[in-house]
Amino acid sequence: MSDNLRAMANEERDEAGADDDGAGEEAAEAASSGEGPFSAQGSEPPLPDDPGEAAYVRGYRLWRDGDYAAARTQLRETVEQFPGHRFESYARNLLGRAYLDDDKPASATEIFVRNYQQLPNGERAADSLFFLGVALTALNYKDRACLAFGELQEVYGGNIRSDIAEQLPAARTAAECD
Repeated sequence: MSDNLRAMANEERDEAGADDDGAGEEAAEAASSGEGPFSAQGSEPPLPDDPGEAAYVRGYRLWRDGDYAAARTQLRETVEQFPGHRFESYARNLLGRAYLDDDKPASATEIFVRNYQQLPNGERAADSLFFLGVALTALNYKDRACLAFGELQEVYGGNIRSDIAEQLPAARTAAECD
C-alpha cells in the first residue's frame, strides 16, 4: 500500500476516534453463498480439521450471524494464533468487515490497511483495499476512498475477484470518483 493511503487511513482513524476496543471472511462466506467447500445447505457443516481454518470458520459464522463483537474476538485470536496460515488474510479482512458492518468504519480502516500492507499477496488483500475505500466513503473521506479504489485497480487489475469487481462501480459512484 502506498504510504499516502496508510497515512490517510491512520489519520481517518485518529480524526474519527477509536470506535471499538481493538483490532478479519470468505471461505466461510462461501458457506452461505453456496460456493466453496463449506456450503451450508440446510444444516451447519462440521468445522474443518485444520485448526487455523476452523478458527476462521468459527469467526465467519459469528460474523454471518451478526454477532460482530464475538466475531472480532474470534478473528483477532485466529490472526494471533495462526500467523502465516493460508486463512490469515481471510481472517484479517473479515475482522475489518466485522467493524465495518457494525458501523465502526474508523476501526475497519486500520484493519484493512494492515491486511493489505502486511499481506499484499494474501487472498483477501484486494478485498481489504476495496473495503478500505468503502469505509473511507462511510467516514466521508471520499477523495481518499477514490485513491483506494484507484490503487485497487492499479495493483490488482484483472485479478480482482468477480464479486468485488461487480461492486466497484457502485462504490466509486458512492465516493463520487471521477
